Amino acid sequence: MFRTSSLLDAPQIIVFWFDETRSTDVLRELFGDTEGLVIICDAYISYQTFAKEKGDTTIANCYTHARRNFTDIIKAIPGFKNLTEEEQNEILSCRIVRMIDHIFKLERELKDLDAESRLTMRQEKAVPMVDELFDFLRSLPDSDFDKSSKLYEAVNYMKNQEDRFRVFLRDGSVPVHNSSCEQAIFPLSLERNNWKCIDSIDGAITLGYYYSLTETAKANGAVPLYYLKYLFERLPALFEASGGKPAPESFDVFIPWSEDYRSYERKAIDDLSETLKQWKPAS
Repeated sequence: MFRTSSLLDAPQIIVFWFDETRSTDVLRELFGDTEGLVIICDAYISYQTFAKEKGDTTIANCYTHARRNFTDIIKAIPGFKNLTEEEQNEILSCRIVRMIDHIFKLERELKDLDAESRLTMRQEKAVPMVDELFDFLRSLPDSDFDKSSKLYEAVNYMKNQEDRFRVFLRDGSVPVHNSSCEQAIFPLSLERNNWKCIDSIDGAITLGYYYSLTETAKANGAVPLYYLKYLFERLPALFEASGGKPAPESFDVFIPWSEDYRSYERKAIDDLSETLKQWKPAS
């Protein structure tokens, strides 16, 4: 799933894309012609390969993915919740998680700023936090770890990709994590148990179209029910009038933030409100 940065002062676009692999070919197909791209993601190799090929693409690592590596370790510690705060801070994973949480707290405070102001505040307040985090990680000698342990993997995951974890400090429109993607994926994840008996690539592609439309609508403040109704009512006429080949600019009125759609939704809500006012339950 791909999503426009939640920090951009622009409409949100969400795309659910089905493919049989997670190879670099998917990124080439979707973003091969895009210049100056910044991709915030986990450390999956396809993203790094794509960035090297493009030359002008930057990879920014997601702090939520890094944090999860440590929280998974904490969850496996018996009786962790019963420990005092001081005892918890003696646990290495917990100390690292709390350092990351301080960065997250700052980001929540900055979320309503414009990109330039956010970058200024990040330079002032976030840089020392990130410096402290990576100074601490680098202070941990490899000799202190079991090389096969999850903790060793988690620490080195961050140490080895420090520059990618610092990209957000250089660009105010780059989020510190891609949790907004996970939030948009949640409805699909919630329902996927209903589809385990379905084995159809065409169905998976169609599902991607459906969730791309509905989640993009929601992200831009539109009501998915009315948005889909709008598309079903008006798209057939567009294709019929154009002989099945509408011009690309013809679709401008079908995006969920267009004034044409907003007017349609406002009228639909007003009509529903009037209907409800007139409705009287049977006595």
